[in-house]
Amino acid sequence: DRGRWYGAFLGDHLVGDLGLFTFDGCARYQMVETHPDYRRQGIARHLMYFAAHDFMAGGDADELLIVGEEASRAAQI
Repeated sequence: DRGRWYGAFLGDHLVGDLGLFTFDGCARYQMVETHPDYRRQGIARHLMYFAAHDFMAGGDADELLIVGEEASRAAQI
């Protein structure tokens, strides 16, 4: 009951997915993935935005946290 998984689909094909999990009012992204054939098209960014909006609208968290290494792709998003 502490999280949700979200997916981005093109037809029946899953092209991106992530989890959002909460602890003490803070939500943290988990396992943000994009299928290699669909990378660098903004899918992860859009999915993160949608998931955050949906998660926060449900009152599941008060703030979001993204953890990534400074030079990683996650930090660029």
